[in-house]
Amino acid sequence: MIPTIVPSTHEEQIDFQKYWLVLKRRWLPATMIFTGVTGIFVLSALSKPPTYMAEAQLLIRIDKSSQLVGLEEERGQIEVIGKDSNPVVTEAEILRSRPILEKAIKQLNLKNDQGNFLKYQEILANLEVKPIVGTDVLQVFYQDSDPKRAASIVNEVIDLYVQEDTLSNRAAPASAREFIKAQLPKVELTVAKAEEDLRRFKTKNKIANLAQEASNNINATKSLESEIDAVRANLKDVNGRFEQLRSQLNISWEEAVAISSLSQSAVPQLISELQQVRIDLIEQRDRFSDNAPQVNSLVKREVELEALLENQIEQIQGGKQLGSLKSKLLSISDGASEQKMVAEYANLGVERSGLLGKLAELESNLQVRQQNLEKLPLLEKQQRELERRVEATQSTYQTLLGQLQDTQVAENQNVGNVRIIADAIVPEKPTSSTQKKLITLIGSAMGVLLATAFAFLLDFKDRSIKNSKEAEEIFGYPLQGVIPDSGYSAETTVSRGMQELSFATSRDNNSSLSIPDLNLAAVRYNEAYNMLQANLKFLTTNWDRKAIAVTSSVPQEGKSEVASNLAKSMADLGRRVLLIDADLRRPTQHHILGLSNTAGLSNVLLNETEWQEAVQRVMPNLDVLTAGVIPDNPLPLLRLQRMKTLINSLSNIYDCIIVDTPPLTGVADTTIIGSVVDGILLVVRPGVADYDSAIAVKKLLANTEQHVLGIVANGVNLKNEPYTQSYVEHY
Repeated sequence: MIPTIVPSTHEEQIDFQKYWLVLKRRWLPATMIFTGVTGIFVLSALSKPPTYMAEAQLLIRIDKSSQLVGLEEERGQIEVIGKDSNPVVTEAEILRSRPILEKAIKQLNLKNDQGNFLKYQEILANLEVKPIVGTDVLQVFYQDSDPKRAASIVNEVIDLYVQEDTLSNRAAPASAREFIKAQLPKVELTVAKAEEDLRRFKTKNKIANLAQEASNNINATKSLESEIDAVRANLKDVNGRFEQLRSQLNISWEEAVAISSLSQSAVPQLISELQQVRIDLIEQRDRFSDNAPQVNSLVKREVELEALLENQIEQIQGGKQLGSLKSKLLSISDGASEQKMVAEYANLGVERSGLLGKLAELESNLQVRQQNLEKLPLLEKQQRELERRVEATQSTYQTLLGQLQDTQVAENQNVGNVRIIADAIVPEKPTSSTQKKLITLIGSAMGVLLATAFAFLLDFKDRSIKNSKEAEEIFGYPLQGVIPDSGYSAETTVSRGMQELSFATSRDNNSSLSIPDLNLAAVRYNEAYNMLQANLKFLTTNWDRKAIAVTSSVPQEGKSEVASNLAKSMADLGRRVLLIDADLRRPTQHHILGLSNTAGLSNVLLNETEWQEAVQRVMPNLDVLTAGVIPDNPLPLLRLQRMKTLINSLSNIYDCIIVDTPPLTGVADTTIIGSVVDGILLVVRPGVADYDSAIAVKKLLANTEQHVLGIVANGVNLKNEPYTQSYVEHY
């Protein structure tokens, strides 16, 4: 069994092969581009005059002058301008600056042929300054055709750079000194303001010593809490006796106080006299009648005493009437014990009132002290902040005073940040050979890049299908066969017939088609068709697809050649095969096989002849029905029911029918024929079929619901195929 071609499943390998195939297809223009670019660079390298390179080395020390100010973060140092900045690289750019180069040109009197001073760009183009990685060393290079001039330019440039750096270092302390002088009055004002803020804070909050104030408040709070506890205990005792007496006497504390105060006046005497009058009145009423003079006299006296008692109570109480005070006085005045209890009740009331007042006062004082204690942390925080501000401003002021002296000392020094490690000497050997090699290498690299880019650009602009893999991907149908290129164009192959490829043009009763040239290419060509028919056979086990239409997207793809060779390959296996040329517009099978075309398919469809009379035998098991007379319009002829009837009748006689049809684009003949056959085999010739026609044909086949068996890649250059290795190794 001949294996079916299966694409690789390794995407990375396929992509690599795809790129490699692009370069193989476009090797000629790519080679021309590479040769041209490389040649230009080689000619440029050969035309360069010999040059000499002078070299010097400098040690760069980090500039510390900004630290003299004591405000590095504000003024900044070059090494912290950016996260990735490098002070040595910065100094390299300063060395290459325009002022230094212009001074060097004038010092060395460097002029051009016209007698004018050179422009600094001309020196800059040949001057290279680069740091040695991992060090603070700068390398200075200069290339020139004159070795002495190269060395003198390097030495002059580095001398001027050292001078400029020294002057710059002296200018930095001077600038720092001026800055400090300008800042000192401002800092003095800041110190004075900070001290004044602290003084006002202490005055406003009446604080001399926060720690002592906190201690005093804590002690006072403890003392107040002790006093409050004692007063509450005393008040508890007083309240107990007070409530007991109030329950017994059934009078209010105010009434007890009033009764106690009235007992110190003439009221007790009036009460005693009134009580005596009432006793006498009771006795006289027992003895006399109510109208007796004795009774009337006592009643009158009782009324006078009551009025006098009320008047006396009102005077003593300041005009206040206390309800039933008179009756309570009358009831109490009889017992000395009750009077004593009232006096005690009144005294307890006074004492209780005093204790309550004292407790309220103590609690108020305690609350004030507690509030003061709560405020102390905030006051302490504010005071510390003000003190820190005073300390900071005083420290800044003292620092500026000290550094003012440092800047004055530094200003008088003559020290730079650059030291010459090695000056330039006159070079003895030119550097041209190295440069020429480098230019040639760069030219080769550029040639490879441009050649590759040009090859891919040409391939990108080329819309044709390049190989069988692309054909399979764009159509989406299985690849049933790969027919290698026979070495001739499609038209030449048709004109030469099948003599060198598959068929023999000489025929007699016992002759058969053969391959005259049994070289490797012919064997591969023959075996490709054997593989194609084998793949078609195994589409179904019972081989029920007898009628197969062979077509293509566009002309010149070799679909007639494929049809005839496929028919021959099947016939060689002992199958009865009929090859029908249904291309009624441009028939070619009679040319390929050297047959007569006087009667054929068109004559059969028009009932001008029977198919048995039109069929021609070309070899055992292979018959051919040519196109016949070309009609003016083949489309109505193909739509006749007779075409379908003819295919069905022939399917009962032949094992397989191969129908050669016109290309799909431009005419509808193939779609009509496709409806009466069992399947369509699509021939694709890389380099002839393009993406646009392929997409159009794919839509057409889908819209007309054609049954496509697969595609056949014809005229394939095996060197451009990703499947070539696996395809060839089987044979």
